[in-house]
Amino acid sequence: MPRPVNFVVREKILSVGQEFVQANGFNACSVQDIAQAANIPKGSFYSYFESKEAFAVEILQAYWVGILESDHSVNGRATTLIEHFDLLANYHEENLFVKGCLLGNLALELGGNNAVVRDTLLEIFIQWKKLLLTKIQAEFPNKAENELNQLADVCISGFEGAVMQAKLLKSNTPFLSFKNIFLKQILK
Repeated sequence: MPRPVNFVVREKILSVGQEFVQANGFNACSVQDIAQAANIPKGSFYSYFESKEAFAVEILQAYWVGILESDHSVNGRATTLIEHFDLLANYHEENLFVKGCLLGNLALELGGNNAVVRDTLLEIFIQWKKLLLTKIQAEFPNKAENELNQLADVCISGFEGAVMQAKLLKSNTPFLSFKNIFLKQILK
């Protein structure tokens, strides 16, 4: 009879593993690396995750849940468009611009060649777009749906580009440009 899942160990693997993958890249991390970082035997990893790709799906989902939770952390209400991106930018600054965005990192690394991870990323990006649409619609109640959709797409692309540049430059300057030039221009 299989042993019951230890949820504390599982959460530790997800948490430590996400940090490890985000800092080093998915392909640069072996299951052994993730298990070692979580202080478990390599074989135990497979007691919790069917495969390394299944693990990637779960860390992406957990990362997204964290974003959603932070989005509602401003006095218990949903953030505005600028507050949303400020919270995300602050996360990167607090982490010294080392990690980048797990969504963007894995989209670049695995999005083109791993269908399971790609499908998960697509679903998360669709959810992110819907979240941004509610914020943009609040700012522009009279804009056409097509234009609102394009604004949401460009917000995601612009922010992910800022994340990439901030990681490279180890600076918040790209986030400031994204906010002070891009976001403030579209919100005029």
